[in-house]
Amino acid sequence: RSETSAKQGWTEVVSHNKTTLASLKPIIRQVDLGEGKGIFYRLMAGTFNSMSEAEAVCIQLKQNNQFCRASADGS
Repeated sequence: RSETSAKQGWTEVVSHNKTTLASLKPIIRQVDLGEGKGIFYRLMAGTFNSMSEAEAVCIQLKQNNQFCRASADGS
């Protein structure tokens, strides 16, 4: 729920997926989920040249039990 937590999350994810994420950078976006839910910070990795490239990285991350969802716009 905080930008600091998202940054810490990146450090943790990279520590478990060094090879897969070595060339990627963290992208953190603030997202307002509306009344009753509030503000969250979405952690993403990027950037990719194509959706198929992003999906290939997701496959690798999922094999290491890491949640991943490829998205063209980060939503």
